[in-house]
Amino acid sequence: MILKIDQQDIYYEIHGEGPPLLMLHGWGSHLNNFSALIDTCKTQYTVYALDFPGFGQSPEPETTLSIYDYAELTEKFMDALKIPAPILLAHSFGGRVALIIGSRRKLPKMIITGGAGIRPDRAPSYYVKTYGYKLMRLLAKVPLLNLVFKEMVEDYRKKVGSSDYNAASPRMRQVLSKVVAQDLRHHLKDITAPCLLIWGDLDTATPLKDGELMAREIPNAGLAVIKKGTHYAFLEQHQLFVSIMNKFLEE
Repeated sequence: MILKIDQQDIYYEIHGEGPPLLMLHGWGSHLNNFSALIDTCKTQYTVYALDFPGFGQSPEPETTLSIYDYAELTEKFMDALKIPAPILLAHSFGGRVALIIGSRRKLPKMIITGGAGIRPDRAPSYYVKTYGYKLMRLLAKVPLLNLVFKEMVEDYRKKVGSSDYNAASPRMRQVLSKVVAQDLRHHLKDITAPCLLIWGDLDTATPLKDGELMAREIPNAGLAVIKKGTHYAFLEQHQLFVSIMNKFLEE
């Protein structure tokens, strides 16, 4: 199904019957990544799952959205479907959205796995690469110099850019750059819902220390660690993930 919000088409699906549960997917992903969890949860919950703008079957946004824009669109989606306070289940990028919504609304419960939103500690080499790339992009816009630097910029991007950045379209690269620069740590203290954090101890995209930090700073949070789990522990160890999740939801 398609819902239009502020001229943006949002693709979504609804499954099952019961209390509302909204699933928020990660960057470069889509709601189908939650297929196994949807099948599990729809026996007890009405499961809502959407494709964020620029992912899955939702078209790219016409402007460079911030994470707050994504959160606002998600809240408008919730209100339009008359689910102002669902349980949130979020992965990675969806965790960013969940942190903002959880700090604004009184929700029954939240589950975040491999959640993003904590600005990582960067080595000096990271800033050398980042600002070197930005300088090359500026030089590539200068007449005459653009003949030299245009190809160099593309080669440099492929060499130092993250896999998410390189796989994205030009518009979504702008969105990604804007999103990852936004540190959401200051929202943690304002989350009132009981929050379960599920982390793989081998997660390199959002390391376990991020989950530990969230567990310390979200007032009513607990952390469950899945051994030998990566950023996609909910897919790799589905049954274990579900058993942890169900115990939390049943409490």
